[in-house]
Amino acid sequence: MSKYKRDPSVPLREPIYYNFRNKDKCVTSYVEYMLARTRRMFKYTGLPDTIPDVFLEQYLQRNGECIIAEYNGQLYAFCGGLGGVLNEYYFPTKYIVSNPFLNFSKEYNIGKDCVLIRNDTEMQGLIPMCSKYASLLVENDLTMRIADINRRIPAIAKVHSDNQKQGFDLLMKRVEDGDLNMSIQDNWEDMFTTLPFVDSSTTHITEYIEFTQYIKAQWFNELGIRMSHNMKREALSASEIASGDDMIRSLPEDMLECRKEALDKVNNMFGTKISVEYNSVWSYLFDEKELQIDAMEAEIESTEDNEDENSSDNRTESEDDTNESESNSES
Repeated sequence: MSKYKRDPSVPLREPIYYNFRNKDKCVTSYVEYMLARTRRMFKYTGLPDTIPDVFLEQYLQRNGECIIAEYNGQLYAFCGGLGGVLNEYYFPTKYIVSNPFLNFSKEYNIGKDCVLIRNDTEMQGLIPMCSKYASLLVENDLTMRIADINRRIPAIAKVHSDNQKQGFDLLMKRVEDGDLNMSIQDNWEDMFTTLPFVDSSTTHITEYIEFTQYIKAQWFNELGIRMSHNMKREALSASEIASGDDMIRSLPEDMLECRKEALDKVNNMFGTKISVEYNSVWSYLFDEKELQIDAMEAEIESTEDNEDENSSDNRTESEDDTNESESNSES
């Protein structure tokens, strides 16, 4: 069977060696992969064809805000800049849009002919947070790479001439090739001396790996995905794992509420029926939490009902005892 040859006309990207020293590119790669995950955080229903949800989420997560407005009888999601006179709460009243494809520029009045959608209350987006954790990961990756390469050099040879250097290089080459047929001269120990280069006890590879896991856990937790990292080097209890559930819910809940509030205004302004809810792993995690809360509330109500019944029975028995004692005293 002939070997399959790729059609050279197909523009497929070839794998290359990863350049750890290009920090900007490495940070961008980490952030892009994380945004590819968060792209599936929410599911929209009722969006018009002119507003693909992928671009709506890109605008919100990358820039922190966008607007939904009407142009030539169609609804679009536009990304632009805030401007105009500040209102009584010192917030801009206009949104400036310039769209080359549609060939128009316009100043929309927020709340009158457009609706501003926030990614979060402060309109930060996810880029600042993702850049922070991506930068930490890149620095730690570079440290691990340097430590890993240095572990290949247990010692350095100190030689006194070029011939001695060539002899040592030949020895190392034969060791690498697996050739065990080697001989030495009588004055071999006088030709060069070896100096320790890296102490294996100081490389801390395990600590670097743990730090990577810690950074990723904090990153995912801020985005609402539970990822436990055990720094105690021992088993974690269920209560310890679930202790941070309320904290990791805060940002996704704020993002969802911002979208719901804005879409309610869009529906009222333009007569649409757009809705949004959690999607993918976020839907599973938050639905699971709601079920746990409902179960706890039902258990508390059941306990309170049992306590009320027991107290009522105790009062009835006490009244019966009191009546019986009174009747005995009268007799």
